[in-house]
Amino acid sequence: IISISQINRLVGTIRHAQREAEKNALIKSQEGWEKELPPVIEFGNANFCNESRIAHITFIQTQQYRTIVKYVTKDYVKYPIYSEWKNKTKEIKKTVKLTNEVLENLFSYDDELICKFADEIILSTNNEDLYPSWFIKKYIKLELKEQLSCCNNEFKDYRNLMKQKISEHEKRIVQDGDDIKTLKKKAKPIRKKIKKVQTKSDKINQKTPNFFKYLFSFGIYAYMISDKRAKKINNKLVKLKEKYNIIINDIRTIKTDLKQCENNINICERNIETKRKNIELKKRKLKDEALEKINKVDPLSSSITSAKGFIKLKSISGMTYEKITGCYIIHNIEKDKYYVGQSKDVMRRLKQHFKGTVPQNQIFAEDYYKSSKEDKENLFEVKIIRCQTKDELDRMEKQLIENYDARNSGYNRTSGNS
Repeated sequence: IISISQINRLVGTIRHAQREAEKNALIKSQEGWEKELPPVIEFGNANFCNESRIAHITFIQTQQYRTIVKYVTKDYVKYPIYSEWKNKTKEIKKTVKLTNEVLENLFSYDDELICKFADEIILSTNNEDLYPSWFIKKYIKLELKEQLSCCNNEFKDYRNLMKQKISEHEKRIVQDGDDIKTLKKKAKPIRKKIKKVQTKSDKINQKTPNFFKYLFSFGIYAYMISDKRAKKINNKLVKLKEKYNIIINDIRTIKTDLKQCENNINICERNIETKRKNIELKKRKLKDEALEKINKVDPLSSSITSAKGFIKLKSISGMTYEKITGCYIIHNIEKDKYYVGQSKDVMRRLKQHFKGTVPQNQIFAEDYYKSSKEDKENLFEVKIIRCQTKDELDRMEKQLIENYDARNSGYNRTSGNS
């Protein structure tokens, strides 16, 4: 019927057509594919030094890419066929000094990565005292948003519960209406029978004996007005009335239930409105509390002279250096002991006393190392008072030593310069 050579030729044609179809499908499947995707950068970790305020930050960059595994030729044009996606990662390292001024402007920092991951960098300091004002305000607002969402969900759940109850009452009202219609329909023929039987009873009661009717009715008339028949009709009338009264009572009961359902619906609707007002009051209170918190947030002091009263010793490392002539007071919070000194460069002098928060001389070292405080970095605080002249420095130093009793119960060994 057909030769082997013809079969081989046809098989070859079919195979070629299949290969061309597979090749076209493969080329089409590669259309629009890129060799690599935009890199994804994530926050890795940060090593932060409280004393120097320097943070060494590592970011992880992940890049998805593909390689060409082969080429497919179609109409004398080579088309690349790519491998599955592969990943390559690399570390990006940044170093930034997180002074108070930098922290307050970290969300708009020049470096895009530092700016993008500002929140993670701040959290990596593990120090609430270094949280800038914008950061605290941001999370107060986020907390408020979450609280308002909870309030909305609370109202929504309560309203859905009330709506479900209203729906149940409405279904009950519809059912009660149908039951009343059914009972009324059932009572109507009974009422007609009662009326008919009542008419017969009235006729018997109103009948007067008539001799001729007795005579010519052959006793039927006598039966019709007999006490026996009257009793029978009255019994029937009583039963019909009892049956009718049962139906009427059922209707009244259902109407009472229907009215109660309507009252319940009104109560549910009033409850929804009351809940809405309460939730609105709660939301307003939360907004006021959040606003009060936000108004209390102060920026981190970028200058030691802008700080009021005593400030923690550790916070000085984050402030801009400023040559200040004046007196300084160092306070041991745990022992409530004071030291008063003077200098033409107070900030430089404080760095001579302390390396970060660790004492550099014997004046404070003994109390520091014997302290039972877990966070010794918060053991000392300092206050600076500006002075202009040497006489003013000496006068202020003596006055402060006396005011803080720094010679008798503090660290000073003299009452000041004479």
